[in-house]
Amino acid sequence: RGITIKSAAITLNFAVAESLLSLAGSSSTESTSTKIISKQVQDDSKEGDIPSSGPDAIYIGNLPYGFSAEQLRSLLASKLVHVNEGSIQMNVRRAYATITTRDIESKVASALLALNGFIVEGRALVVQAASDSPMHCLKDFCTAHNIDMPSFAIAKKEVAEGQEGDAHPQYIGTATWCALGGVIIQAPRPHGTIVDARQGVARECLQFLHLQLSDCRAVDEQQSTDVGVSNLCDSKMEDKSHSVSKADRLVPLTVNLIDCPGHIEFSGEVAASLRVSDGALVVVDAIEGKTVQTQGVIAQALKEGVTPILMLNKVDRLFISKQYGPEEVYDQMIRVVDDINAFVKTHQLEGFPDQQVSFAVGSVCFGSGYYGWACSINSFVNAIDLEGDVKKDDQVRRYLSKRENFIKYIIRPIIRMHRLCGVLPMKKEPKDKLDRIAKVNELLSEKVMGWSRRKLLRGEDASTITPQELLKKAMMAWLPAADPLIDMIAEHVPSPVKAQKLRARLLYDGDVNDPSGQGISNCAADGPTIVYISKMVPSGQNGKKRLALGRIFSGTLRQGDNLRAIRTDGSDSVAKVSQIKLHGLGSNMTTIPKAQAGQLIALEGIDKALGKAGTLTSSPDGMPICHMNFAVTPIVQCSVRPKVKTDLTKMATTLQRIADTDSTALFYKDPESGEHILAGAGELHIEVLISSLKEEANVEVELSEPIIAYRETVHSASSETALAKSTNKHNRVWIKASPLDESIILAMTNGELVDLDTKALGRKLGAESSRIWATGPEPLRQGGEMSEMDRPTCILVDSTFGLQIPEDARSNIVAAFLQVTRQGVLVNAPMRGVRFDLVDARFHKDSVHRRPNSVVPTASRAMRGAVLLADSMLVEPIYCVDIMGAQGTLNNAYSILGQREGVIVDTQGTKMTESIQACVPVRQSFGLAGALRLATHGHAQVSCRFDGMKLVPSDRHGSIVLDTRRRKGLDEKIPEACAFIDRL
Repeated sequence: RGITIKSAAITLNFAVAESLLSLAGSSSTESTSTKIISKQVQDDSKEGDIPSSGPDAIYIGNLPYGFSAEQLRSLLASKLVHVNEGSIQMNVRRAYATITTRDIESKVASALLALNGFIVEGRALVVQAASDSPMHCLKDFCTAHNIDMPSFAIAKKEVAEGQEGDAHPQYIGTATWCALGGVIIQAPRPHGTIVDARQGVARECLQFLHLQLSDCRAVDEQQSTDVGVSNLCDSKMEDKSHSVSKADRLVPLTVNLIDCPGHIEFSGEVAASLRVSDGALVVVDAIEGKTVQTQGVIAQALKEGVTPILMLNKVDRLFISKQYGPEEVYDQMIRVVDDINAFVKTHQLEGFPDQQVSFAVGSVCFGSGYYGWACSINSFVNAIDLEGDVKKDDQVRRYLSKRENFIKYIIRPIIRMHRLCGVLPMKKEPKDKLDRIAKVNELLSEKVMGWSRRKLLRGEDASTITPQELLKKAMMAWLPAADPLIDMIAEHVPSPVKAQKLRARLLYDGDVNDPSGQGISNCAADGPTIVYISKMVPSGQNGKKRLALGRIFSGTLRQGDNLRAIRTDGSDSVAKVSQIKLHGLGSNMTTIPKAQAGQLIALEGIDKALGKAGTLTSSPDGMPICHMNFAVTPIVQCSVRPKVKTDLTKMATTLQRIADTDSTALFYKDPESGEHILAGAGELHIEVLISSLKEEANVEVELSEPIIAYRETVHSASSETALAKSTNKHNRVWIKASPLDESIILAMTNGELVDLDTKALGRKLGAESSRIWATGPEPLRQGGEMSEMDRPTCILVDSTFGLQIPEDARSNIVAAFLQVTRQGVLVNAPMRGVRFDLVDARFHKDSVHRRPNSVVPTASRAMRGAVLLADSMLVEPIYCVDIMGAQGTLNNAYSILGQREGVIVDTQGTKMTESIQACVPVRQSFGLAGALRLATHGHAQVSCRFDGMKLVPSDRHGSIVLDTRRRKGLDEKIPEACAFIDRL
C-alpha cells in the first residue's frame, strides 16, 4: 500500500522484504529454511567445497537467544555428549554454534547428530554435518522458490606483521541479497581459505532465512494461504487481512513509503505522491498544531480521496521546553487533533467514510522523531487489567481514551521516564549514572509500561552516556516508532481494493461503468491494463535516462507490453515497456517480469512517449486517468547563463532534464531575447533546481534578478471596433476586446472549464457553443501538468450574423488569436481574461488572395488595436503569506508587511502562538522571510503560497511596464492604437 509521508522527521525501521514474506506465506508447518538446512547434500566434485572423508564440523542451529558456549556444553553433557569448550564456536547473535570434530570420537559425533529436532526452551534444534555444503543448500532454496542468489564478495584481511599469513584466518565473506531488498549479510569471523569464507557466509544466509521465517510460524497455515502477501499489495487480498486482531498482526504486510517535502513550494511532489497512494501519514508539530502547510497537505489528500492518519511529532518539547504538566500535555494534543478534525470535516468529499482521526480508534500516534519513539493507545492495551468481564481490546481503548485514564496510564509513565533519564528534574536524584540506568531498567520491567517484550539497557557506557542519549536509548527500547506506526497503517489505511472502489469516480476521466472504469473500481488483475505515471525520476549514468514512477490501477503489466500512452494534453502514441522495476528497501530496485493492479512500479522505455505524467492503457478507446491539480505554479522566473560560455549546451541539457523530472518546474528558451528561462514556485524552489544543476553537471551559473510572471488584460470594453486591412486590401477584419467575468476566469483556471468544453463555456457566456472558436494562450510546457498560470483564460467568439467565413480564413484568425494571447501588446506577456469578438469580416473569394501571410497579420493587428482601445492593464501574481510565532513575538512583522505593500487579511492567536495572514505581491516577496525573521529575532515562521492574480496598482503600473519593456529590449514607448488599426 502506498503511504505518503509529509515530513521525514521520523525514521521508520523496516526489516521486511517482499520476496521473503511471500515465502513465509506459502510455507508449511515445518519452515522452508529448516528443511533446506537439514537437507543432506551430496558432494559436488566440480566445486570441491566438501571433502569426501566425512564432516569436519557439526552445525547446531536454532538455539535459544542468548545461549552461551558454557550453556551448550552443559546441555550436551546432560545428554551424555561430552565436548570440550574449546571445540565450540558460538555465534550468539545468529543463535547457532559450530563444533569441530577432529578432537572428538566418531560415536560422539553420531550422538550429536542424533540430537536433531531436540526441543530446548521451546525451540527445535537443527543439528547437521557442516560438510553438507551450505552453498548447495542455499542454491536449492533459491531454485525452489524462484529467487535470485545473493552476490558474494570475499575480502582479504591484513595479517599483522611478524605472523605467517597461511597460519591464520584471513578471508571474510559478505553477501548482498538484492532479491530480498538489498540485505547485506556478513560472516561473523574470518576463514583460512576462500572456499571456507564462501561457505561461512552461505551458512549465515541460511540462518538469516531461518530466523526471518520463524517469525511467521505462529500464523495458521490456512490463514497464511488466504491472506499472505505474494506480491506488493496483492489485488486479490481479502479485506479481512487488514483487521488487526492478535492473530492477524502476524500476517505479512508490505508497505510503500513515499517521502515528500513539506514546504509549500514543493507541494507538486505531494500531489504526485498522493495520486498513487491509498493513505497519507501527516506529521504535525504538537506545539504549532495545524499550520497552513498542514491544511494544504490534508486538503490535497482529501481531494484525491486518500485516507489521512496523524502523527503528532515533537511531543518531547511539551515536557522539556514548555515544562507542561500531564494535564496540559493532554489538553494540547487534544486541541491539535480537534483542529485537524474540524478541517477534515469541512473538506471531506461526499460518498467517503468518516476520515476524522481519533486517539480512541488508534488513528493518531504521538512521539518524538528526535528521540526516536512513538506510541498510540494500542501501545498500552496490555498494561490495563479491567475488572469483571474478559478484557477486550476495544473496551481497553475506550477506557484509555478517557482523559483521566489517558493521563494516568500513558502520559505520566512517559514523563516519569524523562525524569529518570535526567532530562527533567526529580525530587530525589539517583546516586550515579549506574543507579540511574538501574532505575530506568526497573521502570521498563513494570507492567504499567505496556509491553510484554522490552530491551533492557546495559550499564557498559554509564560513565560517558548523557541524559539525552540515555533517554533516546530508553524510549527506543520501550516505544520504538516503527511498531505503532505500522500497526496504525495496517489498521486504518485501506487496501488497494477498498481504496480504488471509493476513488474510481475521482480518478477515471470516463464512465466508471465502462470496462476500464470497472477495472479501476475493482482493482482487477484481469481487467484492461491501466497505469498512471505521476513522476519521472533520473536513472542510469549521469541521470540521462528517466524512470517513470507510477501505479497500476487495473490489469496486469508485463515486460515488453505495447501500450497506448496518453499525455496530459490529450495526444497519444504507442509506448513499449522495456523493464518493470519494483522498489525494495532504501533506493534498491528489483526487476520483475510482471506486475498487477495495486502495485507501485518504475518503468523503463516509456519516458519519451509521456511528458512529466500521463496514462498508459491497453484499451484502444479507454479514457485516461484524470490530470493532477497542483497547489503551486511556476510564477518566479530567472534568466540563467553559465559563467563559462562553453558550458552552455551542458547547462541547457541538464536543466531541461531536471525540469522534466520536477512536477512544477519549467525551463525554456525565450524566442525573442534568446535567454534561457528557469521558472519555479518560489525562491527556494529555484535554489534547489540550481543546486541540482551544480551537483549533476558541475556547472557554475549566473542568475538574473527574479522575473515576475506578469499577465496582460483589459479593464473595459473597446471604445470602438478595431478594423485592420490586409496589405493587398482584399481582406478586412473587425475585432472588439472586452474583459471576461471573474467567475469565468476562475472556472477556467481551476480546471472546471478545461480542454475547451465549449458547451459549458457557452452556457456561462450566454453564447452558442459553435461560435466559440478557440481558447488561449497555449501553454508553454507542452505535455506537462498545467497549473493555474498555464491554463488558457482568453476566448475567441464569432459574433458575426449571416456571414459565411471560409474554413481557411477561420484557421488563420485562430492562429492570429493564439499569437496575440501568447505575446500581448504592453510587455509581450501572455494575456489573461480577455474576450475577443469577431464583429465582421470581408475576404476575397479567391483563396490565393487570403493566404496565411495575408490574413494572420491582419487579424493580429486588429486584436492588438482592440486591446489598446480597451484600457489595457497588467495583472501580477499575489502571495498569501502566513506568519506564525510564539505569543507576543510578531509585533514588528506588521511594519515589514507595510513596507512590502502587504494587506493584512486575518490575525489569530492561541494560548501559545499567534499568526498573521497577509496578501503580498510576488515582486515584493523576495527576501521577505529573512526580513521577518530578523525583525522578530528568529521567531517568525513564514510560508508563501500562490493566491491568484490582481491588477497592478495604478501608481506602480507605469514604472513596471517601463522596466519590463527595457529588460526585454522593447521600445520604451507603448505603441498607440492607431499604429495597428486602419480607417475606412
